[in-house]
Amino acid sequence: IQDLILQLLIHISKHHPQSLIYPLTVASKSKSNIRKNAAIRIFQEMKQHSPLLVEQASLIADELNRAAILMKEQWAEGIEEACKMFFVDKNIDGMIRVLQQ
Repeated sequence: IQDLILQLLIHISKHHPQSLIYPLTVASKSKSNIRKNAAIRIFQEMKQHSPLLVEQASLIADELNRAAILMKEQWAEGIEEACKMFFVDKNIDGMIRVLQQ
């Protein structure tokens, strides 16, 4: 059944590649090896008929991931700085200013 579904998705990707780009991009980052390998296999097939679409989708996914990581790092740094203001410097106003940024 798994191979039939994979073949069906490959067939769909030939006629409607844009409809599978986002789900395949997400699946290709999965921790599940089965899901990840299936997505990569479909991407390889799609590269034969829609190379630009696959390349651009991969670039956008990588940039969104990078932006999400940066936001998370900035948030963690802000919390750390606010804690320092409160616990080390005993500066409640400074802590509130940092948290409001």
